[in-house]
Amino acid sequence: MKILFVTNLPSPYRVEFFSELAKECDLTVLYDYRSSTERNPLWKAQSQNNFKSVFLKGLHFGTHWCLSWAIIKYLKQDFDLVIISSYEGLTEQLAISYLRQHRIPFALSSDGGFIGDDFWLKKKLKTYLIGSASYYFSPGKFTDKYLEYYGAQATQIYHYPFTSLYQREILPRTLSVAEKQQLRRKLNLPGLDYNLVISVGVPIRRKGFDLLVQAIEALDDPRTKLLLVGASRAEYEKTLGRKLSSKVLVVDFLTKPQLWKYYQAVDVFVLATRYDIWGLVINEALANGLPVITTDRCGAGLELIENGVNGYLVKSESVAALRQALELTLAQQPLLAENSRHKIQEHSYEGMVQAHILAIKKIINHQD
Repeated sequence: MKILFVTNLPSPYRVEFFSELAKECDLTVLYDYRSSTERNPLWKAQSQNNFKSVFLKGLHFGTHWCLSWAIIKYLKQDFDLVIISSYEGLTEQLAISYLRQHRIPFALSSDGGFIGDDFWLKKKLKTYLIGSASYYFSPGKFTDKYLEYYGAQATQIYHYPFTSLYQREILPRTLSVAEKQQLRRKLNLPGLDYNLVISVGVPIRRKGFDLLVQAIEALDDPRTKLLLVGASRAEYEKTLGRKLSSKVLVVDFLTKPQLWKYYQAVDVFVLATRYDIWGLVINEALANGLPVITTDRCGAGLELIENGVNGYLVKSESVAALRQALELTLAQQPLLAENSRHKIQEHSYEGMVQAHILAIKKIINHQD
């Protein structure tokens, strides 16, 4: 099977997925950009040799817009299926229009989306772009609703478990109290008489770190501390526009193996996001046996978190709701933690590839 995948940039989780997918098919991947300004410079993918990578040459407008006519050359080639991972980029919009005009079936792969109160022209454009696809890849029901709202046929949607994890990276068992205590000592973290809440990400307003800090400081328990991971203390304080109190600890950017140790040493994960199409840190936290608190503006939360089972979903921008969820979660931590591990078991690269290959074979057979 010859597959063409069009995406914006070689993010680490995408490259890992492509590398695994290429073991099952002849894969070519087209990229718009080499990196993102919203990411730490250390956040980059390792090069892979088992699939063909092409960085399209074209006009770049700022940091998020690219128009490359070179994509047409690839669309004219004899691929069994073209998969486009976004409709927002100018290059992707050009590709969709070309494929539609030439009646070439293609699939649109989505990580999620929120139905907005769109201006009529914007809604019409989104319906044209999304509705032009013949097939769709969706991580779950939340995304299905979004795709269907903008023109997708429910019968043409194929599900896959969106992830950034290999099966081996999912914690096989809950750590013992002694193991957790030992980890905290090694990482120079407060002992088990403290509740540790972790949040991971670059310090941008959208991630809601300001709301989380307020919720932590509003807790009556002085033995609950917040650990922010992803940048320096000065960078977080610059984004928040204030000094952080002693209840907030900060660790700079970590590699995945380093981050895993911190996940396993703490008690609760929170992503107080104002808007995340998915939020793969949710997958990471669940894989390490952490209860998760996030908002109703987080795609991964809407798909993976069940209130009172493996965490809580709260209304976005509500400090009071965050505080209440923290109190509830800390009171039920052992049970919620165990449920988190079980919830994420099927969300691995292996499962993601298997779902894609099964869907691709069905699509190709249907076309024949």
